[in-house]
Amino acid sequence: MDGKTIAVLGAGGHTGRFVVAELERRGVTVRPFTRSSHFTPIGREETPCAVLDFSQPDDLARALAGADAVINCAGPFLDTAEPAVEAAIRAGIPYLDLAAEQVTAQRLFERYDAPARAAGITILPAMPSSAGWRTFSHHHWFGRRRLSNGSTSRWGWTAGTRHRARA
Repeated sequence: MDGKTIAVLGAGGHTGRFVVAELERRGVTVRPFTRSSHFTPIGREETPCAVLDFSQPDDLARALAGADAVINCAGPFLDTAEPAVEAAIRAGIPYLDLAAEQVTAQRLFERYDAPARAAGITILPAMPSSAGWRTFSHHHWFGRRRLSNGSTSRWGWTAGTRHRARA
């Protein structure tokens, strides 16, 4: 996937760090975003990153400019998914999130399917399983049809996801 840049929202969180590691393992240029200016990639020293503020839609859209796609790992998705999708639509880039919140996914389909289609982009909410992530990443971004078990296999449900699933 030479030459591709993927913006990862929530890169410093539990899941975001695994997503960044997997993308980098595949040779993708990653643009990490966190709510602070601190990001520590798996197995490396802390590195500077862009600060993410979901309450500033114009700033978020500008931050995504130049990326080829965005992966939202920043929960709670009930608060972050809509601003991130709006920014992706404005930037004209595909959006994928790893939410396990069905209400959020349904809301995104209801509100943003038509605008995304009009913009010619794909929006894929609720792709939290490693199988879903690998299928999409291999086929859409990496152009591969054969799947392998990537480093995301160490990923597991976070406490927040488990809590939301019980609610």
